[in-house]
Amino acid sequence: MCGLVGGAGNIQKEDREMFKQLLIIDAIRGPHSTGVATANAVRDLSVFKKALCPVDFLQLDGYGQTVRGDSQVIIGHNRFATVGRINNITAHPFEQGDIIGAHNGTLINWYRLPDARDFDVDSECLIYNISLHGWEKTMPKVQGAFALTVYDAFEHRLQVMRNAERPLWIAEKEDGSVVYWASEAWMLKGVANRCQVKLKKNIWQPKENTLCTWDLPDKKEGKLSKVRFRLLEPEVKKYNPPVTYDRAGGSSWATIKGPGGKGAARQGNHTYPTQIELARDMGVSLHTRVEFMPCGEEASDFTNRMYLTGCITSDPWTDVRVYLEEDEVKTYLDAGEVVSGDIQSLIPSSWDRGVETEPYILLKSRSLKPEGVLDTATITAKGTVPGTNFGGDITTLILGPDGKMITEKEFFIRTKDGCSLCSKDLDADITFWEKSDAFCRGCYDDYNKGKHL
Repeated sequence: MCGLVGGAGNIQKEDREMFKQLLIIDAIRGPHSTGVATANAVRDLSVFKKALCPVDFLQLDGYGQTVRGDSQVIIGHNRFATVGRINNITAHPFEQGDIIGAHNGTLINWYRLPDARDFDVDSECLIYNISLHGWEKTMPKVQGAFALTVYDAFEHRLQVMRNAERPLWIAEKEDGSVVYWASEAWMLKGVANRCQVKLKKNIWQPKENTLCTWDLPDKKEGKLSKVRFRLLEPEVKKYNPPVTYDRAGGSSWATIKGPGGKGAARQGNHTYPTQIELARDMGVSLHTRVEFMPCGEEASDFTNRMYLTGCITSDPWTDVRVYLEEDEVKTYLDAGEVVSGDIQSLIPSSWDRGVETEPYILLKSRSLKPEGVLDTATITAKGTVPGTNFGGDITTLILGPDGKMITEKEFFIRTKDGCSLCSKDLDADITFWEKSDAFCRGCYDDYNKGKHL
């Protein structure tokens, strides 16, 4: 969880003070790093960020040199680290090409985005891809949670976007000269009242997966354009939908008769699949062990409990969740190894605030066991992923060191710096290993020649 705050338009002294106050209280969403980015009417960009809480950050000269009287856009971010280390480099916002952007959320399988190996964190990789390929080609591919605030210097515009997993609230100054944003609505209301800034009554959230765009005036005293909306629907994960039957019974959760006397359950007008149907759709067997690659961490919206997220190695589209203490979550993420665990239950898709969430596998926390890398001989002999009793698609497994099979994510981590000799990007199909060192074909031949000289 991170926090986004900011403002754009004909920014005056009172607006800069409001931004400052927003940045301070936004620390409750992320104490690890603080950053700001600004642009003026002639599109001069400035970024200042540190691995500090905002109270200490605001005492530095760099803040005053960045947030100036001519600033037309101010983007702020408070980071709660999930992917990547805590340092000045991984702090937000990120400048890539003509855009500056900040991200709240954690992406799943971000390493599948183009040039992912060049980045240490998912957020910077995402901003880079938006800069290079545009919103339309990038966002439909994104899996995971996101709320984004971006300034495009080439087009001189502000753009924001969120999905159902992250909040972002928008407010306008009463005279329409400035638009503000924050991750929580009460922040905008409370700080505006404190700074005596009058807001329009309507504080709103962008609709999920909808890009909101404001064109900025070429002069500081000009007004923002009216916001424009563009829906960018994500690529949908494909699950076999449950069969809906006639409702029977009178309780709020009714049993729906199906084949063999067993079927789905539903509440209101929404139908939920049975555990058996979910197991089939997810490609797993109930009450068995599965192996998964940890991908990130989240906190429950209802209990605030921390949980580890991942995807099972036999099907990268199937999500895993296991509730753990924060230090345990970080241990598994830092290890970068495959983990096995017992299935506790299969959670069907549900409706939360009008948004349908996707199903996932819930694992028993006490059953987790690091598995290291996957063994080639076992896969060849059984045709399955070790630790499970179901057949699976193993195309995401790649030959690694010592003849072991590793996941796509582990290959990405091990070869992030490219060939051990020439640093050339490595292709999974033509990578050669010597212990833990990875080589391209040419360097591997040179390496072996050198050993025999």
